Amino acid sequence: MSKLTLKAKGALLVLDLKHRTITGVSGRKVPLVGYSAEVGAGSLHKRQTVTRWALVGPFAVIAPKKNQTATLTVTGPGIAKVFEIDGDHVTAAQQFAAQINLFG
Repeated sequence: MSKLTLKAKGALLVLDLKHRTITGVSGRKVPLVGYSAEVGAGSLHKRQTVTRWALVGPFAVIAPKKNQTATLTVTGPGIAKVFEIDGDHVTAAQQFAAQINLFG
């Protein structure tokens, strides 16, 4: 596996492990020298959905749908960027950050 791809809200990040570069929002490949990353806890949103109301009626209030987010912070020479990550991609974001820290 020479490339890792991470889908963030509004961005697609590609980490090229073979060439030790990261490609971000601008599409420009940047060397990983001096870069670091960390994944932070985001927020947890609870909401009732129409489907839950249709299936369980008023009990939907007791079991709302949970949407969790996290943040990926990438810092480097002259840059600090925060990306919002969906809860489904937190593990991928942690692997992504670990690889940046390994090669940065």
